[in-house]
Amino acid sequence: MIRLIALLLFISLSTGLKGHSWSNLLNVELIEQSDLVVQGQVIKKDSLYYISIADLLQGDVNEEVEIIRPNGYPLGIKLEENQEGIFFLRKVRKENKYGFFHPNCVQNTNQRSAVDTAFDIWNQPERYVHGFEAEGEQVNYVLGQLFSGWRVTCQEVPILDTLLSNRYLDTYSKANWARRGIDTINVKITSADSILIESTIADPELKYLFEKRIEWFAAKEKIVSGNELTIIIDNSIRDHANLPYEAASNYLKDKLESKEIRIVRSAIKALSSMADTSCISALMSLVNASSLAVAKTAISALGWSKSPAGINLIGAILMEKSNGYPENHRMLNIAALALQNINRSECLPYLTYAAQHGVERAFYALGMIGDENSFEALMMMLSNNTERCYEAVNPLQLLVERSNYKLEDWMRRPSRDNIPRQRESIPRWLAWYETVGDDFSITKSLLEVLRERR
Repeated sequence: MIRLIALLLFISLSTGLKGHSWSNLLNVELIEQSDLVVQGQVIKKDSLYYISIADLLQGDVNEEVEIIRPNGYPLGIKLEENQEGIFFLRKVRKENKYGFFHPNCVQNTNQRSAVDTAFDIWNQPERYVHGFEAEGEQVNYVLGQLFSGWRVTCQEVPILDTLLSNRYLDTYSKANWARRGIDTINVKITSADSILIESTIADPELKYLFEKRIEWFAAKEKIVSGNELTIIIDNSIRDHANLPYEAASNYLKDKLESKEIRIVRSAIKALSSMADTSCISALMSLVNASSLAVAKTAISALGWSKSPAGINLIGAILMEKSNGYPENHRMLNIAALALQNINRSECLPYLTYAAQHGVERAFYALGMIGDENSFEALMMMLSNNTERCYEAVNPLQLLVERSNYKLEDWMRRPSRDNIPRQRESIPRWLAWYETVGDDFSITKSLLEVLRERR
């Protein structure tokens, strides 16, 4: 029998917290991410803090629990002795201790009704879907998670079900929604510094995403040689006992017509999590929505979907607005990123036009998905419009790495904030370009370059 450590790749989910700028979490998100939810009172014993449980809402602990770092940075939570409240807690590794993971983890007792509603939505979403009478961000979120694509199962190391999940990795923003089915990843640790990964995943970007994360987890946890894991990635459509996929999909598509911006945006995100290609036409109708927040979310989702249907619609935004850059810079950069994600040759003329007018994201997109014509266009930008297009030196490094030419040390991209260095390198790029001739060709994809860098 293969020896496996029970929590071989366990990493506290708190390591996934990005920075110290906290976005609001819905109560259903707190419920999803908590091991223990209680209503109780803070008690202090010497220098240690505990929560005495008056009402257990989630979990299997019926007595007081010890809290680690109760007042620690960066959450901003300040517990006081005898403080009453509702507490969302996550267990700390193998210890019988708990900790907070978000500023919203401590709520006043007068929020109990709202928390109870969140539990009801989490446990019985079908009650809110049938009849279309209810609408709310929490219902949308729960449906997105309940019918999430790319569901991960690893019997040997169950924590990977979470650490490689759609929610944790934002898989929906990188994988092709149209590719349905079940894939298998086999992982074997052949030595202390060698890991063999074989998979049936056809989508190269999705394959790279999982490989990179698995290698990172393995290295961080110092997996011993000889371990083998089998990871199942399920992106098939599935129904639930009391709620079919189609009913959830129709409910969310109905919410795309809501008057509430937050409802529309949360419905887009839920449909994205579900990899629901049936919403593509509805997303296209929102690209020119009166709400910029809705329009930008719809454009992003079209990019995530990888569907070519939205190319001309998104491209039209770049053609119409790029000549005023940096006005509308957020919209234009989101549109350029969406075309980069779709990654079709039809995207390149739009991206080239946007880059010619200084749209920052368009430069990088050309480096990542551009072709020989993109290389020529970037060089012309450097030659004819140095003041506005100096950032073209950044994607040129990628294009050279992807080409039949060897990357030279001076070509390496300076810091994006080091504008003087970017401008200083332009004459050298133009001189080098004169020596290249007509034999410059793109021979590698971006993913091939990224694999070589590893």
